[in-house]
Amino acid sequence: MTEFEKSRISKLPWWSALLTATCIFLAFVFHFRWTRPISRWPIDLPMRSYMFFDRPELKDFDSPEAQDHWSGMVNKVWWDTEWQDDKGGHFPRGIDVFHKMHCIIAIREEFVLFLTDATRAETTNTGDPKINGKLTINANHLQHCFDFLRQDILCAADMTLEPLGKGYKETDGQGVVHECKDWRLLLDHVGLPDLDNLELR
Repeated sequence: MTEFEKSRISKLPWWSALLTATCIFLAFVFHFRWTRPISRWPIDLPMRSYMFFDRPELKDFDSPEAQDHWSGMVNKVWWDTEWQDDKGGHFPRGIDVFHKMHCIIAIREEFVLFLTDATRAETTNTGDPKINGKLTINANHLQHCFDFLRQDILCAADMTLEPLGKGYKETDGQGVVHECKDWRLLLDHVGLPDLDNLELR
């Protein structure tokens, strides 16, 4: 074995160590680049006092007008909005409040279909969205939505003291002041019109 070959072999551990260290460093850099947090509050939403009131136009299950009110509340903006982090990177992120609105709308639509389509109420989702040509309930979507809304209830932890109704047995949250974020500011940020459907009332 020549001196050159001996020298090359003796340097292999060093090259291996250097290569390993470089890979670890690059992995750390890319991990930091792609997982660095975006501000929890991309927009500073001030608190405002709101009082909820009865909205009959949202209650009918078989009314086209009510359906229009609900379906017009949000669009794909809840999952297709770009934010910029403190390093200047741009990332698509979903807006949580619109995601939850999407979920409650989806649950309502499925419920309406069960009330108005007797054949649909007889089937459940088995993985195939159609059974005998009939659309069935999207159970997986609703399971996700129920859990997502559960998270929101816990996260919001609304401490408003609601007066009880007749017999002290129920409350509807109406007629009492709630402290809420002025989330209408999000509408301007994501390019949505200030729709009456989205008003907190």
